[in-house]
Amino acid sequence: MPCCSQAQFPGCCDYWPPAAAMSRDLKGEFATMRNKSVIVTGATAGIGRAAALQLASLRADVVVTGRDPERGRATEEALRAAGSPRARFVRADHSTLDGNLALAAEVKHLVDRVDVLVNNVGGLMPRRQITADDAEMTLALNVRAPVVLTDQLRPVLCRDGLVVNVASDAFSWFRGDPFEGPDEAGDYEPFRAYARAKLLLVLATLAQGRELRPEGMRVVAVNPGPAWTPGTRALNPNCMPAPKVMWPIVRLVQRSRSADQAARVLTRVVAAPDDVLRPGVTGCYVSARGKVRDLGALGDDLERQERAVRTGWALGNASAPERRGSDA
Repeated sequence: MPCCSQAQFPGCCDYWPPAAAMSRDLKGEFATMRNKSVIVTGATAGIGRAAALQLASLRADVVVTGRDPERGRATEEALRAAGSPRARFVRADHSTLDGNLALAAEVKHLVDRVDVLVNNVGGLMPRRQITADDAEMTLALNVRAPVVLTDQLRPVLCRDGLVVNVASDAFSWFRGDPFEGPDEAGDYEPFRAYARAKLLLVLATLAQGRELRPEGMRVVAVNPGPAWTPGTRALNPNCMPAPKVMWPIVRLVQRSRSADQAARVLTRVVAAPDDVLRPGVTGCYVSARGKVRDLGALGDDLERQERAVRTGWALGNASAPERRGSDA
């Protein structure tokens, strides 16, 4: 029976996998990823860290990024203990263009190829923040970081490589033109800014998926669903669009799934993509149920898809190099 919040949050109780499935051994469910190089951004806490640990248990060579060196070192040790002896933590500032360019350069120095890039960094900002290069933080983390890293790591992405952009069904809540503000502090609405950013990310995913298809690479957006993480714990009623009376139900939904459960959706796409996607399928959206979702008109709007990629590069006042994997 659906929960009483489904009218406000359609499908909120229908996520993959169910809690009972979490007891299964990952190594018995998925093939080994030994010698596969996997980058997971923003992975020192929450869903990103849980996904990195799951991939480490499958023997992938995992590189994680984050801001906090102490949490990064702890995550690196945990990954090695889980089964990834060559795991590495790389400190990165995903909020700025220069930070993402520097990260891409360091990754290309660390590894000779990338089999999987999981663009997990992102989040919902309870208050409006501006980056060091004058970009709005929600857009910088959720749009610019994945767009720039995917472009810049293209030279080392394997021909059968996979890029996973961590998305959210919040994108479908956005109304209006995602290429226009408001960005002024007085007009900032946390959830609306997040929904807008995730819509731009989905559009950019479709564009980059189409562009990388001739090279045998796949780019997909994946919604892991809600989970109880440090990020969700930091939210407050003012962050959400629902009436305040719905806040306890929102919290109940968030508490209903662990980071491990949400991460399993990502792990399934990364470790067994052909079980989720038809062979060769790219530029699509995978729901929290592990199913490819029909995006309707969004999937046909090529102009907005390309514009979303350009928007990712153009945020703030930073001077961007020539894009598309440039080493400039």
